[in-house]
Amino acid sequence: MKTLRLLCLRSLGLITCLLATTVSAQEPELTELQVHAPVTTPKVIFAPQTQAWLSTRPEVTAAIWRGAWPPLHMGFEQTQFEGVAADYLGVIQAATGVRLKVLRFSTRSEARQALLQGRVDMLALHEVSEGQAGAITQSRPYLLNNKVIARRIGETRQPSADLGGQRLAYVGDEATEELLKQQYPQATLVRYANHLNGLTSLIYDQSDAFWADAIVAEYLIRMLYNNDIYIAGDATTTSADINFAVSDRKPQLLAAINDTLNALPQNDMKRITSRWGLGDHFVADRTPLELNQEELAWIENHKKIKVLLAASYAPLSFYDQNNKLQGLSADLLAILAQRTGLEVEILRSDSVSDMINRLEANQADLIAALSIGDLRLKPSQYTRPYTVSPFVVITKRQSLVRDISELKGKRLAIPIGNPLTKWLQQQYPGVTLVPVETAAQGVELVSNGDVNASVHTQLGANYFIKHHFRGDLVISGMVGPNPARVGMVVANQDMPLKSIINKVLLEIPPEEFKTLSDRWRNHAAPAVASSWSTYKSSVYKVIGVALLFVLAFLIWNYYLQAQIMQRKKAESEREQLVEQLRVAKQIADEANESKSIFLASMSHEIRTPISALIGLIEMLRVRGGTPQQINDNLTVAHESAQSLLSLIGDILDLSKIEAGAMVLSPRPTRLSELFHSVHKLFEINARNKQLTFNLLIDVKDQHVIIDALMLNQIIANLISNAIKFTDHGFVQLSLRQLPDNLETNLARYVVEVRDSGIGLDEQQKKAIFEPFVQVASAPTSVRGTGLGLSICTRLTMLLSAQLSVDSEPGNGSCFRLEFEAERTVLADEQCHSQPLAQEGMRLTILVAEDHAANRLLLCQQLEYLGHRAVPCDDGETALAQWEAASPPFDLTITDCNMPRMDGYELTRRIRNLEQSHGKGMHPIFGLTANAQSHIIQDCLDAGMTQCLFKPIGIEILTEHIHAVTAQIERQVKAARSTGGELAKLRILNPDAYGPLVEKLINTNHQDAARLEQLMLDKELRKISNLAHKIKGGAQLADARDLIDACAQLESLVHMNDSDACKEQIKTVIRVMLTLEQQLLATL
Repeated sequence: MKTLRLLCLRSLGLITCLLATTVSAQEPELTELQVHAPVTTPKVIFAPQTQAWLSTRPEVTAAIWRGAWPPLHMGFEQTQFEGVAADYLGVIQAATGVRLKVLRFSTRSEARQALLQGRVDMLALHEVSEGQAGAITQSRPYLLNNKVIARRIGETRQPSADLGGQRLAYVGDEATEELLKQQYPQATLVRYANHLNGLTSLIYDQSDAFWADAIVAEYLIRMLYNNDIYIAGDATTTSADINFAVSDRKPQLLAAINDTLNALPQNDMKRITSRWGLGDHFVADRTPLELNQEELAWIENHKKIKVLLAASYAPLSFYDQNNKLQGLSADLLAILAQRTGLEVEILRSDSVSDMINRLEANQADLIAALSIGDLRLKPSQYTRPYTVSPFVVITKRQSLVRDISELKGKRLAIPIGNPLTKWLQQQYPGVTLVPVETAAQGVELVSNGDVNASVHTQLGANYFIKHHFRGDLVISGMVGPNPARVGMVVANQDMPLKSIINKVLLEIPPEEFKTLSDRWRNHAAPAVASSWSTYKSSVYKVIGVALLFVLAFLIWNYYLQAQIMQRKKAESEREQLVEQLRVAKQIADEANESKSIFLASMSHEIRTPISALIGLIEMLRVRGGTPQQINDNLTVAHESAQSLLSLIGDILDLSKIEAGAMVLSPRPTRLSELFHSVHKLFEINARNKQLTFNLLIDVKDQHVIIDALMLNQIIANLISNAIKFTDHGFVQLSLRQLPDNLETNLARYVVEVRDSGIGLDEQQKKAIFEPFVQVASAPTSVRGTGLGLSICTRLTMLLSAQLSVDSEPGNGSCFRLEFEAERTVLADEQCHSQPLAQEGMRLTILVAEDHAANRLLLCQQLEYLGHRAVPCDDGETALAQWEAASPPFDLTITDCNMPRMDGYELTRRIRNLEQSHGKGMHPIFGLTANAQSHIIQDCLDAGMTQCLFKPIGIEILTEHIHAVTAQIERQVKAARSTGGELAKLRILNPDAYGPLVEKLINTNHQDAARLEQLMLDKELRKISNLAHKIKGGAQLADARDLIDACAQLESLVHMNDSDACKEQIKTVIRVMLTLEQQLLATL
């Protein structure tokens, strides 16, 4: 019996083991290959044996495994394989003509084992560091990669290089764990199932560092945690470039893959990576840097270069709390090392003087960042500039300086050797200049009250104020005739290094340069304090409009009642009268019910903010209060006014739609830009409620013809509701393209707005699309007017689209919008938004407004945007200011209705003066509160450029002022496209062109006479020097004939050929006379 029991137990254990083996060794799942990147199939010429092998293969099997590896394998759908690796597989499939079959295994080890056993032909995801173990060979890498360590921004604990005593999060298997134990034996390893969880563990202090691929870390940080997590440095791991793994029994397949990757243009490889949000630095650069023999020899003799970096030159170069070098200059040095193979040794310095002294003492080869024009260095030592920033003046917030002349008799700190030093001494001798070693030292002196102001670049000033002196210091304004141009500086004996650096800088693509600059540029702007004078006129206007709106509805109600009475009196026959009375009663009841519902809603919605406004204004008038109380009261008053304005806007939109006045205005549109814009608009609202706000876009046809404004209004309404009724969790906006009939040229799309909010029951889902219907279960604090979804429904009908909702109480909601749009192709200028106004450009603007509050508000808005506003209270004063202005005003903004002289007459007078003086017409904007079409036409007839309607916001004002700065920008671009500096000056500053030409002609006369005299005296050395001087003037005028003639004369002098020199001097003088005639013809 005992033996029988033992046999049963053994049999049961064997069955259990077999079942476990069966479960663990699941069959791989067939996965659909999804290719997204629009890459042209490369033309590959395969070897004969490779082509023959491909011809006999109907398909090739590639293995992947479960678990996302973004962006190589996104893992959105279990049945689909999409990402960077999938796009490269798509290129190989198209190039070889062989169908690729993708099988998904449970784990990486199972996929690798299947390759070894010959069940699959290749692995779609493989790292170079895994090696060519067993029967596995590797293709060339298609992505550059390495292992990095990510950390949480703001971490106060001091990290150690070996991560001793720290929690290291990672994603991987037992082999990964063993590798990390060898590399970081003192760290506590914490394994996570996927990369997103591992990275998120840093946010919630569940780990101290995260070990991952640079590709994965950079992608997830950019998508989700750009302000929370940063890459602290490289891990102690060899290269982890990404490639394909192929069975050694398939050498022809490996050759086909390598041939396809080699034939794929680098721009297409960059297009694939950028499609998934990766930078160009992940693409292997196959184009060698073009260097001449001298430069190659210099690199061969200088394997390591010593580079001086200022420790506090933020954001160009600085050391963070972990003593790690950061900044734009550090990034550029890394690129220099990568492209040239030079090893860079960083020498830390604390001042500009120290760097220059060490460079001149041959203790270093290069200074990484210095303003071009430093008085202590030769111009030939500077490389081309890699960033430009205006010089600005930093002061205390309560001691603003609008012009340097206000600092007369006061102290201004300026770094030693700054290019502005000589200019300030000449233009403002009454200002006491205080030399400092670094710009950071000058900022500290301002903060301590030791000086009144300090000179800094705008780039550095923004960084220091934001991170160290927020609330204390501000940028008062721009200073100097030219901006700061920052470049690198080489030692006198290292001129080939300058040429090498210039070539590397020129090779960096503009978009990559922009990415590098934006990474360190400070975009934060100082907040403008609110005041009663800022919002008083808006509050009064909103109250007045609301009262007029109520009065209009009362008049309309009276009109309806009068119509009913007239119908009752008009009927003479009894039966007809009874029927008419019944119909009239029904109409009256419906109208009365609609009126009651509407007035009940409007009474509450309008009375609530008006009561708050009246009460707060009365408290401010009677009691006043502390500055904090006044600020709080004004904030509430502003919110109440905005609520009223939003309510009236919704009602007007609804009325406009019902009246049939709203029509479609289709135009070419890029859907991704539209959705990114909406996402960014509501990102702050979601962040304020601590909600996750995601954007997903999966479309093939980006460019369509549609009414973008109407589509934007629908999506904005849906997102606003989703954020409003969601207290925790997420809100997600997605756009997908549906299968469609390609013959019709119409693409079908679906937009979904999901949230984890309060949800809706069946009754609410049917009612919410009606006007004035609100969710009954919503908290009182988040209720609105109930008009948003009603407007969305009507706009959807205009677009011939369908709007639906799927929701359950407590489980959130999903609003779904399906629409069709005609495909189109956008030109480059349509695909991109208009560039912003030239950075640092400050316009001088004449403001004519008789209303004091409006005039103050407009001037403050213009000054906030960085422009200079000259206010006037009527047209006559404005005309006098315009005539006396020197230089003339860049822009005039005038109210249309003013006493003494209105805006129309002012515009006509200015246009007459411009015509009589032969000047071009400068832009004039008209302001009016009467938004009628004939007003716009009156403004244009008077000669105005634009007609703007009150109240005007910062965004609208910025958009229209951009049109003015764009004209200046076009002049600058025209000047850049012109060959010589004289020609550029003729475009940018015609007044200065004539005197400079006359001076150049006079100088040439003197030099010609001196040349003849020196030839008589046979002073050949002096002739060479004078020829070099004449050549410099010729370069200014881009006179190639004179430049060549002078160069030939210099060459003859060096050959000591007196007779030839004498003849060449005659040639030089003859060419100088020709140049003189050409210059005189341009005056």
